[in-house]
Order: sequence, then structure tokens, then C-alpha cells
Amino acid sequence: MASACAERGAAPARRASRKIKVLHLTAVDDSVRFLLDDQLQWLVRSGYEVHAAASAGRHVEYIRHELDVPFHAVRMYRKVSLLRDALSLWDLVALFRRERFDVVHTHTLKPMLLGALAARLTGVPIVVNTLRPYLQEHQPGRTRLLLSGIDRVMASLTTHVLAQNPDDVERYLRLGICSAHKISPLGNGIDLDRFTPERVSAGQRTGFRRRHGIPDDALVVGMVGRYVKEKGYEEFFQAVARLASRNSRLYFLTAGSALPSDRGGLPEDLAFRHGLDGRGARLGHRDDLRVIYASINVLLFPSHRESFPRVPMEAAAMAVPAVITATSGGRACVRHGENGFVVPVGDVDAMVECTQRLLDDEPRRRAMGLAARELAAREFDQRRVFRRVVECYRRLLARQEEVVRCTR
Repeated sequence: MASACAERGAAPARRASRKIKVLHLTAVDDSVRFLLDDQLQWLVRSGYEVHAAASAGRHVEYIRHELDVPFHAVRMYRKVSLLRDALSLWDLVALFRRERFDVVHTHTLKPMLLGALAARLTGVPIVVNTLRPYLQEHQPGRTRLLLSGIDRVMASLTTHVLAQNPDDVERYLRLGICSAHKISPLGNGIDLDRFTPERVSAGQRTGFRRRHGIPDDALVVGMVGRYVKEKGYEEFFQAVARLASRNSRLYFLTAGSALPSDRGGLPEDLAFRHGLDGRGARLGHRDDLRVIYASINVLLFPSHRESFPRVPMEAAAMAVPAVITATSGGRACVRHGENGFVVPVGDVDAMVECTQRLLDDEPRRRAMGLAARELAAREFDQRRVFRRVVECYRRLLARQEEVVRCTR
């Protein structure tokens, strides 16, 4: 009976004349601001009472006043510490008891584990986790064993898992981490109206390049992402240095900064150490990513771990071909040989070779850029993702209502 009701997906966004109360829990408020803002607004428009919780940072006022979403500051630490994690759990238990959420939706490892445990302790009926796995195929055996064990705990505490990368559904079923009824594909997406080449003029592109010391006729290799080791900046600068030694017109652009809680921080002069002084610009956090994508010729994205990264999707929407590493999510953004190339994680030789092929062949580069734009229009629309989240809530709420009725 419960499964039939769930399939109908008939549960409204109201229960007993009140709105369904949903909390999205992340580690830092940057994630609420930059990854979840559009999704939260979609849920509000769909009739839910939406809240957000994370460790408080620089975006609290934006979340509360621009997104108009109640924000709850909780202690959340990225590093493992029994004492600090106990404090985080204490905050979450107090918050869940006070607010009585109908759905808790968690994101990333620490919020997922602590949020799901707090939900179990306080009787939250539905816990959803968006899977952005740390577990990757190229990791050594002990690391894979540890991370698969953590994911098994996550699955046992969670009502449903939404896998950003559809390939992770098959992988988690094969590894026995999740049962089939507990995991489904979600995908990932971006705002295609924001990321479109027509919204950046030739004058804007030229002016941006000149402000950062890049000639009009330069070939520019770009990277966008948090300035930490796991994003592959060491490999990026190694590859760019080798490319620049062959071509005096080769420059680089990077955008992204590290969070205070990030591990694997990098030296500020990393580009200089690779002999790239005067051959580009390393920018920090930027809100003008659209202009940055329009100002590069190739995206080189050598990340070590991704579920379904937004940066290659944004670049694709801006008609920029990409060279990307073969993480579980990287392959979801680039079709090898069609809109870019997929290379092994950490393989600088392959990065140099594939990037060079794109730089040397302008017609092929343009054709791959157009193919990237077509792929983005076809598969990367964030509205499809938001609809799947709403439908997941409806199924789970309908199933919960049926369970309640059966126990009366």
C-alpha cells in the first residue's frame, strides 16, 4: 500500500493545514549561498517552508535577507574531532527538537553523518542525502574500504539518497552500500539563462583580459575551483608551465579561494614557483564567472574528486571545451572526443597532450565548444534537478502519511 501511494506522488506540500517544513544542512554557509540558493527558492515557490543550517560565515545576511530563508547557525567542523563533533551533534539535536522539521536534507560528509544521526535521535521522519561521494574508483584500497563503510552508515541512517551522478547509483548498488529502493539518480544542473555566450560582449571579454594583463590574441587555459590541493592546482600549473614553454601566446586564468576550514591549502605563489609570473592571473573568489569563461579558450579541470561538478557544466554552457580528469563525476560533464577530453587523475602528460590538441586546432576547438553548448542545453538545466527533489519529497511524504495512517 505504501509503495502504491509513493508511486502516485500525491502528497501535497501541506500537512494538517500547515506547510511542510524542510531543512537543508551543509557544512558552511558558502554552500547555501552558491550551490543551493536557486534550489531553495524553487522549494519555497513549490509551497514548502524552507530553512537552512550551517556554520555561520560571511553569507548569513544574504541568506536571511536576499534568499529570505531562515538560517540556523550550528557548529560544524570539517576536521574529525570527537569533542567538536559532539558539540555539532548537540547543536543539531537542539535545533531539530525546537523546529520539528518534516524533512532534513543533508549535503556533504560531516553534515550527512551528524545530521542523519541527530534526526534519528529526535524523530525526524524523513532524511534525504544528496550524494557527493568522497568514494572514488582511483583511490587506494584502504581508503576505499573506509569510505565505503562510512557510506554504509549513511545509507542506514537515511530515508533516501539522491545521487548527483547517475553512475553512482549502479556503483553503490554493486558495492552493496544501498538497496535499490533507497537510492535514485538526481543529476546536477546550472542556470542556463545566466551562462550563455550571448550575454558577454566582445568588448567585455577584451576589457577583462586587458585588466589582467592578457593580450587580445592570447590563448588562455582556465581553471575555476576552490584553491586547495584536491582541486588539482598543482597539476594545473605544471601543465600550463609546460604548455607555456612551447607557446609564447599561452596564458592562464584561475578563479577561486580556499575556505578557512579547507584542508590542503596551497601557497599563494604557486604559479610563480612554476615560472608563470607575468603569464596570467590567479584571481580569488569571483562573482563574474560568466566573463571568466568567455575569456578562456580551454578549461583544464584536474580535480581529484567530483560527483557532478558545476564548473565544467558552466564552461560547457559558455561553449568552452574542457580537459577534465576521470573522476566519477567528470565523465558526466565531458564526452571524450566530443566536447573535450577525459584524462586520468594526476596524469599531467595527458593533460598537456589533450590541451595542446585543442589549442593547436582552432576549428576543432570551436566545434567542441558548440558541442559542449548543445550538451549543456540538453542535459544541464537545473530546473530538472529541482523537480526531481520536489518529486522525491512528495513520494516520501506520501509514504510517511500512509505509515501513520496504518499505525492509527
